[in-house]
Amino acid sequence: MLLWYAAFPQPMVLEWQACFGTSDMETAYDVCSTGDGYIIVVERDIGYHGPPDIMLVRTDLLGNKVWEKLLGGTSTDKPYRILSAGNDTYYISAMSSSWDGDISNNPNPGGLSNTWLVKINGNGEILWDKMYGGTCYEDGWDACLTHDGGMVTLGATCSGDGDITNYFGMWDTWLLRTDKLGNKVWDFTMGTEFLDFPSAIIETSDRGFLVSSGSMPTTGGNITCEPFNDLASDIVLFKLDSLANIEWQRCYGGSEHESTHDILEVEDGYILACSVDSDDGDMTGAGYHYGQNSQGHPYSDIWLVKIDFEGNIRWHKCYGGTAQDVPNKIFKTNDGGFIVFAETESNNGDVSGKHNTHGIGSDIWVFKISATGELLWQQVFGGLGYERMDWSGVIDNKDGSYVITCTLTNASNSGDITCLPEHGGTDLIWLIQLRDTLFVSTPHLNLPNNSVKVYPNPASDYVVFELTNTPFSTHSSNQIIFITDIYGRPVDEVMVTGEKTVWDTRNVTPGVYLYRFNNGKYTNSGKILILK
Repeated sequence: MLLWYAAFPQPMVLEWQACFGTSDMETAYDVCSTGDGYIIVVERDIGYHGPPDIMLVRTDLLGNKVWEKLLGGTSTDKPYRILSAGNDTYYISAMSSSWDGDISNNPNPGGLSNTWLVKINGNGEILWDKMYGGTCYEDGWDACLTHDGGMVTLGATCSGDGDITNYFGMWDTWLLRTDKLGNKVWDFTMGTEFLDFPSAIIETSDRGFLVSSGSMPTTGGNITCEPFNDLASDIVLFKLDSLANIEWQRCYGGSEHESTHDILEVEDGYILACSVDSDDGDMTGAGYHYGQNSQGHPYSDIWLVKIDFEGNIRWHKCYGGTAQDVPNKIFKTNDGGFIVFAETESNNGDVSGKHNTHGIGSDIWVFKISATGELLWQQVFGGLGYERMDWSGVIDNKDGSYVITCTLTNASNSGDITCLPEHGGTDLIWLIQLRDTLFVSTPHLNLPNNSVKVYPNPASDYVVFELTNTPFSTHSSNQIIFITDIYGRPVDEVMVTGEKTVWDTRNVTPGVYLYRFNNGKYTNSGKILILK
């Protein structure tokens, strides 16, 4: 772990960095906060079971390694997402074609791969694992937590059997909802008879889901919205309720390929962070920066689009340069704007400061926009090689700092990179913390008296949080009650489920605990005594 401080004012500074890896190939997929540090999920080319395995790295708050674990079997195992399940436990959404090692049961050992769901504790030990799919191919591309402690995984499928209830043809986008023990609740397929691939998913504040697929709509299936060009992939959005009933669907696109990388719910709709290759169709007038690769295909721009709760476009704009620009994550800031984390190969247009100015290599690109999409500032971080943000590895710490994990390819100790090990390696993992020097903390107001009741207290098997006269927003983000011990160490995160929320304390060690409720504007905290 190395510290680095800016010698002059700039919007974003790199506070610390750490590098992980071996002489083999590693690819970073996601990072999750543990409260006292972070866990990174990595695809490692050579594992102890066989190539490749899932590598877990747990660090402290400054990026120092605490432990490292490998999970998998003798065939291909690849992670996609890691999510906090509370009480220092974590869900991993992955794919596996193994039938041995850490896989307790593969119901389709002859298939290409299955969706592999794993729950681990804070030491990386497996608490349970479940495998779902059919006899073709499934993965766990994206995932989100549900308000009841379970999760929904989003992946691709080419199976028409096993756990897949509906299959429309070739490749479909497949959702699987499980409870907190990994048991299947329902599955849902979106697609056509042709090519449909998963993009992004969130649980919405009404306990439903907004899911995006990159699709080439043709006949058949359940996609009925009109595509712009049936020879290129469009963005297809499905709004589902909690039981996977379709509430609405929309298609967005142009004459080239488009896909969604992240979705953010805001007070009056959603923000989609997309990559687009078109300057027509729904991208008309967005300011697409045209450029071509050596094969004559257009490079992608970043397209941010604000839609209302019915999917109607309210504003949209393109960001980037004339080379490849791809978004990763978008977060709302306290001043009503948004900050975007992306990967860029450009050094013109909206992008400046790229470390390799010869048109090769990629950097991490961070930029800030206003509530209506105006570009406020931008910065790049990286070195002379390729800094790749392939998946979802960004955490908003809510204090103006952001932790990012990415993959370094052909990297050198150059530019912002100062932690490469002597043995080198084809691909390595770069974990960094950036801080927004312009961040202004929003003061929180105490909730009105008697608006939060906590009982029984002392408690034994359960605690009820009753919220009355609380200023909830109908379309605000999911609300969480944070539970810590008296030293501030995270114990659990309880998703608010309504006026009354129950915290199951049957497995909680007796003692004094602190709770903190925060809905973005109002806050409330107190103590709970657990007795057995």
